[in-house]
This record gives sequence, structure tokens and C-alpha cells, in this order.
Amino acid sequence: MQNIKLITAYDGTRYQGWQCRNRCDASGTISGKITDVLHKITGEEIVLNCGFRTEAGFHASGQTVNFKLNHSCNLQQIKKDMNHYLPQDIVILSAQEVPERFHAGLNAKAKTLVCRIDTGTVSNVFTRRYCWHMPGVPDIKKMEKAAQMLCGKHDFMPFSSGKKKKAAEKNMFSISFLRLPENELQIEFEADDFLHKMPQSLAGILIDIGYGRKSPDCIKVIFSGEIKKTSNLFIEDMTAQNPGSYCPGHAFCLKQIRYDL
Repeated sequence: MQNIKLITAYDGTRYQGWQCRNRCDASGTISGKITDVLHKITGEEIVLNCGFRTEAGFHASGQTVNFKLNHSCNLQQIKKDMNHYLPQDIVILSAQEVPERFHAGLNAKAKTLVCRIDTGTVSNVFTRRYCWHMPGVPDIKKMEKAAQMLCGKHDFMPFSSGKKKKAAEKNMFSISFLRLPENELQIEFEADDFLHKMPQSLAGILIDIGYGRKSPDCIKVIFSGEIKKTSNLFIEDMTAQNPGSYCPGHAFCLKQIRYDL
């Protein structure tokens, strides 16, 4: 049996995420497309394991996947054939054989997500599918102060839309900010894992802090459990007319997944 690891990149614009959370057509997911092509190439029923289940609209430049085959195959030919049959918005960057016990999801040590913010007065038409347009320059120092409170091991359930409290404790290794030309701000999150909708919630809160709509101290209030829903996290102005920001999925890209191999 051959255990194969793939590094794949994709534009998630027209997909429902890595896989369906509810009942839906698997052909509308990234995993569905890759599984169908692998079955076509190998003739085997494929079970895909991924390093991080990206949500609807998320992109990836370094998603890790593994699957097992009952027979040996030429890895370079697999890569070539997959890139031939896959849609143009999904590509295989590399293919290699790994130990039989390797599992892309279970063995992941750190996952890095990048959130892109377009701070220009008008939306950049060439990046609008990959950036969240928020006009104006945010206060990075305030955002960094809040980010320090988010780093470390915490129960991130208050930042998630999920209902399960099991395994809600995650370790946020770092949150960094990078200003780029053409009015772009990038927020990079590195953690051992992320809960459902947690990245969108964290980015939205940090942006609200940067634009003065929330105080950095709201992070402590959220962790305390006094405010449970991210849509009502305003400290100074908790009104229906001023709801909490929520970063759209298309602004996120899975940059890489780290393994101790």
C-alpha cells in the first residue's frame, strides 16, 4: 500500500469549502473534485485526509492532503494527470510518498491562515475576490495589543459559531500584521487549529478594534463569557444599527500546514 501526500492550491470562490458540513452536492466542494479525479486516474475508491477543512470561499496556497492506494504508482505521473483533469482553479503543487502512519489531519502541528484587507477608498477590482474591502487605515498598534491577548492557549468557543464545547481549547501561536503596497493589510494567524468560523470572527473583531469601533479590552470580556455572540461584541456602542464586523471567507487563504516529519 502506498501513502501519498499532496500539496494543493486552490481558488475557493466557487466552492462550498473543502467538504460539505451539511447535505449538499460533493461536486461543489474541493475534496469532491479531487476525489473524482483520483478515482478516474487510479480506478480506486479514494479516502482523502486534509490538514485543514477550509470553509466556503476560503482559498489555499498550501493545503496538505494524503490518501492511500492499494498499488504503487508513479508520483510525477499522478501529479501531471491530476493537473490535466482538475479544474483550472485547483492545482497540485507536489506529490510524494510518506510513511504509512502519516495522516494530514491528525499529524498537523500548526496551521497558518492569512486574511487580506483592502484599505483603499475604493475597492480594488483585481483583488476583490481575495480581499475584504474596509476603507481607511486602521490603528495597527491597537490591533497588536488585542492580538497579544488572543495568543496562547485559550478556550476559543466564544469566537466560534459552533455549538460543541468539546476540544474548544486551541493554542494561538502568533498573530502578525503586514502593510503592503496598493492599500493592503494582511493579518496572519498561526495556531494548532481553528474552530468553525473562528478565523472570520477573530479578523472581524481585530478590524473593529483597528477602526475604533471596539476597545482592545473587549478581548478579555469575550474570554470571560460575559458576551457570547460575536455579533454583539460592541463595548461602546452595542446597537442593532452597529453590528459586529464579520470577515467574509473569501478574504482568507490557507498559507501552510506544518508537520514534524
